[in-house]
Amino acid sequence: MLSNQPQRAVMAIPASLGSVIYPHILDLWTTMNITGDYRVAHSREVIEFILDGTASLGMVINTPLPNSVVGHRVCRSPLRAIVSADHPLARASSVALDDAQMRDVAIYRWGPEAVTLASTFDDAVRVGRSKVHLIGLPTIVLELVRSSRFVGIVPEFAARSAIVGRDAVILPLQLPEWSLDVQLVHSHHLTEDPSVRALVNDIAVLTEQLTLHSSRAASRAVRR
Repeated sequence: MLSNQPQRAVMAIPASLGSVIYPHILDLWTTMNITGDYRVAHSREVIEFILDGTASLGMVINTPLPNSVVGHRVCRSPLRAIVSADHPLARASSVALDDAQMRDVAIYRWGPEAVTLASTFDDAVRVGRSKVHLIGLPTIVLELVRSSRFVGIVPEFAARSAIVGRDAVILPLQLPEWSLDVQLVHSHHLTEDPSVRALVNDIAVLTEQLTLHSSRAASRAVRR
């Protein structure tokens, strides 16, 4: 690819991932003289974009793939219950669903399981003790955690930056062992496309951007 002939690549990602991963992809492609069209779409729409050629590649969450789409596992992102570093529960050694300090809970609505989880909270607390909100974007959940002392429940990929930066800590709250499967996807015929190959070769970095790599990192995030 000649340096004076920039390539244009189209990528589609769910909104919950876009705010986390797009800055890194933009930096990577810019160094390669690739200009990006960075779109936001639901996972099923991402697959449709790949199939009809609208997008060069994308990322999807918990989505089965047709045979004509190649998938590369990036991570499985577990649920994390988080609070701001100055929340009354931030240094708790254990937390239960009916803890008096869990007055407001915001759950990222990633799918049907989120509704089930909200019902579990509703069943565990006394009427009027806690308000459980289902939120369509994890960024809004994180803002409620930061500004309004909410307990937030989001996938690890959404909380990673706040946890590593010590703006939020993980609560020792037992949650269902649900996780979100994140894949990088593209069509077979674009396997050797420079924009695709660059990200496939960069999978380890993408994983690092979305995960708390070690149990040590996670344990440091729980203030006891």
